[in-house]
Amino acid sequence: MVRAQGLGGAGFSIGHPDETLQNSVAVIDLDRLFLESAFGGRVARDFETRRAALMAENRSIEAALVEEERKLTEDRAGLAPADFRALADQFDEKVQRIRREQDVKVAALGQDNEAAQRLFLRAADPVLTDLMQEIGAGVLIERRYVLKMLDRVDVTALAIERVDAAIGTGGALEGGADTPQDSQKNNAEDNDQDGKAALTPSAPEPAQDVAQPPSEE
Repeated sequence: MVRAQGLGGAGFSIGHPDETLQNSVAVIDLDRLFLESAFGGRVARDFETRRAALMAENRSIEAALVEEERKLTEDRAGLAPADFRALADQFDEKVQRIRREQDVKVAALGQDNEAAQRLFLRAADPVLTDLMQEIGAGVLIERRYVLKMLDRVDVTALAIERVDAAIGTGGALEGGADTPQDSQKNNAEDNDQDGKAALTPSAPEPAQDVAQPPSEE
């Protein structure tokens, strides 16, 4: 029987399946695997860039609407009540339309991030399988579900190295991005595999109260 080193002195045994795979267990932190990988780092940087741009856009829109509201309020004295009411209604409709548009952008940002994570996990899956065979592990458990363990059974650092070597930043995988059908299938699978579902950074909130229509009172 051969013993594999390099896991912090873990010395996992590699032998025939009936000798080792039945009892060997390894632990992995999927959040860390994604976030500390080259692929995950690229996705996180892209997410933050788009998030910052969206937040800046929200602030700009908010400032413009506040100024438009201020001018409408100032013009009220010179308007007939019916005319002011019509302008106020138009402004309110504009505010609501912009909120819906910004909500769509926020949702798209989160969906793109989740799709990238699913793509990463699919690409990492055969790498993790190979790693399990190499170290003689019959079971790979998500760390959050482990009550107590020895550090030597955590293979996250080694998994990051292997995944980086296999897929790098993921540029070659971009052509395999999720289709809507894939997204629906994976969303259903994620409900049964919530150990893979907690990788999503928070998307930016749109400006909720960018402006209020002037009061008609």
